Amino acid sequence: MLRRRTLLILLGLLPAALLPLNACESETATPAAATPTWQLPITEYSGAFFSAWGTSSSDVWIVGAADHKTAGAGPAVLHFDGSGWQKTVVDAPGVDFWWVSGLAGGDTWFAGTKGTIAHWHRATNQVDVEKTPGTDHIFGLLPVAANDVWAVGGSLGCGAPNNKCGVVWHYDGTAWAKADVPANLLSGATQWFKAWKHNGILWIVGAEGKVLRYDGSTWTSPATPSDRTILTIHGNGTLLAAVGGAGTGDILELGSDGAWQKVTPSAIFPMMNGVYVPKNGNAVAVGGGAAIARRTAGVWAQDKVARNALEDLGAYEDFHGVYVDPDGGVWAVGGQIISDSPVLGQVCYFGSKKVPKLK
Repeated sequence: MLRRRTLLILLGLLPAALLPLNACESETATPAAATPTWQLPITEYSGAFFSAWGTSSSDVWIVGAADHKTAGAGPAVLHFDGSGWQKTVVDAPGVDFWWVSGLAGGDTWFAGTKGTIAHWHRATNQVDVEKTPGTDHIFGLLPVAANDVWAVGGSLGCGAPNNKCGVVWHYDGTAWAKADVPANLLSGATQWFKAWKHNGILWIVGAEGKVLRYDGSTWTSPATPSDRTILTIHGNGTLLAAVGGAGTGDILELGSDGAWQKVTPSAIFPMMNGVYVPKNGNAVAVGGGAAIARRTAGVWAQDKVARNALEDLGAYEDFHGVYVDPDGGVWAVGGQIISDSPVLGQVCYFGSKKVPKLK
């Protein structure tokens, strides 16, 4: 009788003993993360794309050329909100936007040809075209704070030795004005292309391998190991990288001694147009022929797996700009960027998010 009672007690406890195990399994079972893949959400857009920037994988801005076949068309301005695409109309007929950048949680600026700079106000979702000091093309723009925004550029066709016309402008929260760069340094390059602030120092890169350095009081122009165009600069406080070239690519990094050094791989490297150094993860550069390069363990190399995947998608156009979101997603944008009327814009994304196609 005792043995029978003991058996019944054990059988009665059995479901209760199993229940926590089942509950534990249910709580820990999570869906497998999607495998990161390359996608082509936008292809053959009317105008080529030049720049991508965002604050997250659900807040991405992409800008580019106007549809020059349509009279009165303004620059391409697209926004991805995590679920779909929206087009933003900017009252700037015939203008191409070459750059977009903004402040996390704040406003966003767009800049491009004819001295055009537009300001998107997050609070009102409105875009204003701002008054600027000239009509030079603005190729790069860097918002450091709402009252500290830099714009750099120049005029095309300024190759004559005595006709150098790079420009640097500054916005103090109220108005745009020419920055107080010494004339002999400002004219050191025919165009200035991008700016970045690294550990309190403002760096501006330009044509003929020239750079400007500003510590808040003094402008200088340190030497670089390149005499070719430096198109883009970006950093994360630890690494500061710049890319460019002419036909083939150059990759430069700022050394711990404050001097620039060339770190381009010895193999023939494609022209590099854009670079992005995320706070966490590997730096990414993009360039001609939809080239992707990554910096892994301190070494740059072409991502040939990415190139093959992009070819399978039909993405063959040149990349000009790149943004790496905090989730590690890579947004590479471009098109036929060197044609007289830049066309066939393409947006490629690498990550686990499903990015819908632009309708």
